[in-house]
Amino acid sequence: MPCARKAPRPELPEHPLFAPWRRELRETAPTCVDLKVPHFLKPESFDPGPGDCFAHGSVAWLDEPRWPSCGVCARPLEMCVQLTPAVLADFLPGGRGLAALFCFHCGVAKNSDPRVAYVRLVEPRHRVTGPEAWQSASSGWRRESLRVTPASPATELPPAIWYRYRSEITPETASSALFGFNALDLDGPFPKGFDPDQLEEVGEEYDDWLAQQRGGASWGGARLGGVARWDQADATPSCAHGEMPHLLDYEGGQFLDGALHVFSCRERVCELAFVAEF
Repeated sequence: MPCARKAPRPELPEHPLFAPWRRELRETAPTCVDLKVPHFLKPESFDPGPGDCFAHGSVAWLDEPRWPSCGVCARPLEMCVQLTPAVLADFLPGGRGLAALFCFHCGVAKNSDPRVAYVRLVEPRHRVTGPEAWQSASSGWRRESLRVTPASPATELPPAIWYRYRSEITPETASSALFGFNALDLDGPFPKGFDPDQLEEVGEEYDDWLAQQRGGASWGGARLGGVARWDQADATPSCAHGEMPHLLDYEGGQFLDGALHVFSCRERVCELAFVAEF
């Protein structure tokens, strides 16, 4: 999703192999807001109010005064993350925040089924609490609510694996030819200053190059905007208005090597969609 606030463009070092794309990558790098979840950093438990961003715990601020349950097994959903309307406004204006709760009993097998999660835009009117006695099924849920701190907007350049997964959806692009599963055999002519004998794999060369950039985003457990950090395959959902832009990635210690990927309708008409990876 485009961000209303601008971020400084990334500073990319010179590289002879990627010189043709350096300017375009710099100018088109998507803007994101890193969300620092204390599960990864320094825990700070507190009692969240309607103006707070938070993760984990047994409190949520929702439209209705009831704790959501799974539509498949009827168990109470597990709290993941809640973002305030003010924080979400740079990506989705309209006065609503975002709440994400998930059933880790059913969600592994039904990872994009709307019945196993409550991933919605909400007006934080009602403070609701989950049941006192219940067993978490995620990898790292904490009983206490943890404050989530949004960082300043920053730019994020997709890694090579994102282009590789994307190549199965858009095989005709130059990035798909360069980073796709059917790797190119580069035989020159090579730009001046580049030694092909030092090239082991184009994707690795690209990621090493990106690692040298200055001013990029850092991962703190969740992120608004940018691109979905797929772990297994690009499973971007679509709605009646086409492929849905990426809105949020949330891991927070609960999704193992994956994340809860959240997407929004480009016309802001359809409900949010999600894909969970573990």
